[in-house]
Amino acid sequence: MAAAVATLSVAGSARAVTYADTCVELQSGDVAGTVVTVAGRGWHPPVTISWSEGSLMMPVVADATFEAKTGRLAFVARTSRGHAGDTVRFKGRIQGNALAGQLSYPWERGSRPVVLPVRSIAEANAPRGCIQ
Repeated sequence: MAAAVATLSVAGSARAVTYADTCVELQSGDVAGTVVTVAGRGWHPPVTISWSEGSLMMPVVADATFEAKTGRLAFVARTSRGHAGDTVRFKGRIQGNALAGQLSYPWERGSRPVVLPVRSIAEANAPRGCIQ
């Protein structure tokens, strides 16, 4: 998963962009948080998402839609559990150097607001200077 990451403007980009709010958990030393990678442009860009359940999970491919004029991004990803309804959902937009919106997990009630800043894939998977 080591790749160069560039900023994705609202107009779109042909390169992968990673957004993350990861930190290192003080007690376990695990990387915790959310990592979203948007790879390319177009109406249905390739999107992956990783989240923490203890340590950071392997990325899951999401079905996504993107509106280049507004920067709106929405996606749905099935969790590795494979049960019907076990999906991670996001609705929001790319705003400058961040992905902002509402994120919901099947094990949480409702959705929660998130702001995921642009990070390199290396920083997202091995954050420095951030301990929870």
